[in-house]
Amino acid sequence: VQVLDCEPTGLVAVTGLDRYSSVLSENYDAIVAEYSQLSLSEYGLHKLWTLFPTLNSRILTERRTEIPRILFDGR
Repeated sequence: VQVLDCEPTGLVAVTGLDRYSSVLSENYDAIVAEYSQLSLSEYGLHKLWTLFPTLNSRILTERRTEIPRILFDGR
């Protein structure tokens, strides 16, 4: 999971998923029910940023040939 600083609201890229896995589709309702109750103010923005540091999207425009490595490795 990579969080990018794209205007105006940001962008999240999820990579490395198994296209044949049905885990997400089979558990979709339970996942939504659990996380829709989560409040960002209660969870803490700092905690969220610690788990998912924001990637500078300018890096992607300056180093286009490295996009797959950047998104998969976060570097």
